[in-house]
Amino acid sequence: MSPSAWSRIATNLEAAGDRLGKSVGWVAGWILLLWAAAGLNYATGWRLDRFGIQPHLVRGLPGIVLAPWIHHGLAHVAANSVSLILPAWLTLVTGWRRFWIVTGITMLGSGSAVWLAGRAGTTHIGCSALVFGYAGYLILHGLLGRSVFWTGLAGAVAFLSVLPGANGGFDVSWEGHLFGFIFGLVGAVAARRADDP
Repeated sequence: MSPSAWSRIATNLEAAGDRLGKSVGWVAGWILLLWAAAGLNYATGWRLDRFGIQPHLVRGLPGIVLAPWIHHGLAHVAANSVSLILPAWLTLVTGWRRFWIVTGITMLGSGSAVWLAGRAGTTHIGCSALVFGYAGYLILHGLLGRSVFWTGLAGAVAFLSVLPGANGGFDVSWEGHLFGFIFGLVGAVAARRADDP
């Protein structure tokens, strides 16, 4: 192999390592922000909960964007933090552009669907819709790419991400989970199309 080929390989490996490092740092920063927001919610006597998604109510519309940042109690933020780490990181590894497309579609799509179809009199908070969205994205990403590695890895991550966990005594937002997964699939298709020339 020529020296220039070795140089290209070294450059590609260095770029890949840099991407992985930035991805880990970004996810770690995100988790810290979730915990800071949970601390603020605790300090205000859980008053931030009212900024979650409240189906069918105009005052619940801001929750479409705000709900993923709001958690009620240590068990809630801990469960979602642990569930978020791996699928968010793997989604980032597939590309920053793909990550933002999937995040935007999942957050806005699932949040809007919960607002439209959620149970009246409920408030939906937490980032679990994004967890399910990334899981859905990773599965379809692997299938569309016809990659046995990605499909198997995504299936394992999805299984681990959706295992039942502590929810701080709140009802589980099955609507958020369902719509998160559905819009994660939509995000996978949209991200793939965005990559096409």
